Amino acid sequence: MKKITAKAILFCVINIAVLKLALFITTAIPGLSNNLLSSSVGPALVLLTTVVFLKIDHASFSDIGLKFELSTGTRFLIGFILGALVMSIYVLAVLYAEGLSVMPNKNANALFILLQALPIIILLAFMEELLFRAYPLVILQNKTGPLAAIIITSFLFGVYHYVNGWGIAGFISTATWGLAFAVLAVYSKGISMPTGFHAAGNLVQLVLGTTGNYFSIWNTTYKNGQLVKQFSTSTSTTVIAELLLLGIIILFMKLLLRKTNS
Repeated sequence: MKKITAKAILFCVINIAVLKLALFITTAIPGLSNNLLSSSVGPALVLLTTVVFLKIDHASFSDIGLKFELSTGTRFLIGFILGALVMSIYVLAVLYAEGLSVMPNKNANALFILLQALPIIILLAFMEELLFRAYPLVILQNKTGPLAAIIITSFLFGVYHYVNGWGIAGFISTATWGLAFAVLAVYSKGISMPTGFHAAGNLVQLVLGTTGNYFSIWNTTYKNGQLVKQFSTSTSTTVIAELLLLGIIILFMKLLLRKTNS
């Protein structure tokens, strides 16, 4: 178990380091940062690392659930619809509890969100699911069972965001959502469903203006009128909401484990 856990951690650490270096390089090149080309670099690098680790293991993409089937698009769509519903309820409930204001954004650009932001959101969601819910989750699940695999990869997902400047609150938030993504990955035996869920969740936050984007459909502001720039680390109510979310995820984990063991 220790060897497999170390291998999963090593896979994530290597990718985090490579992605940090790639981010530094792409942001240093004028006009390249935050566009579709630079957003494609991350997924390509994680995919390359996955190929290397699979060759070392004498395994294939299909061994870790990375295969395109007729149901892949359907699973992505189911995850996307589920993610949009869950994140909308979650965000709106927190905004209401915190007394934050939501108002139309005069700079709103639906075409920008649909044609430019959404493809990047999907790419980055795919990258993170590939990084945490493909190779490391599967090798851990095969050796330790789904529960340990879900917990370890979710912890690493939180560490990844902490390293990228999200702080302790961001670590707790992303590790909690990482549990949901991992449960979906184990349930669906692949990353298409959690990728859809993940992408839709990020899209909802963008549309509602909880990420401080200039072109969001709405703006979310504090009582003093200041824009919310990072929702998951900005409100105290998110802690309570995430505890409730954690309880729901644990319930689903128990049901999943019961199904897996039956």
